[in-house]
Amino acid sequence: MAFGRAGVCGTMDVVRRGSFGPTVRASRARDRAGVLFRVLAAVPLNYAATAATVILLARILPGTTAGASIAATFLSFTIFAFLAMTAFAVRHPLKAWALIGGLGIVAGLASWALIAAGGRL
Repeated sequence: MAFGRAGVCGTMDVVRRGSFGPTVRASRARDRAGVLFRVLAAVPLNYAATAATVILLARILPGTTAGASIAATFLSFTIFAFLAMTAFAVRHPLKAWALIGGLGIVAGLASWALIAAGGRL
């Protein structure tokens, strides 16, 4: 089964199924790997980064311990959604990993420093 479209000179360019060259297959594999890396950044990495950020927010938000924890938990839904959209909005999957992973590492280290300094528990 052949299908095609009219070329510049009016001739028919015929492309058959399964006749894609190695460059097209490599491009498809690269695109699929990019989507896989973005999904991994958008779900498990995002979950870890959001958890670290919520821990930090619960420690630095004013108010009672319970009130700050509830407020941080409410903010977690917004943070998770924003980071998930960011994972698919950036041009390269490694940039998504760097942004989301960097946020998680910074938030985790800041939380650890607050705990070591005797911050609110």
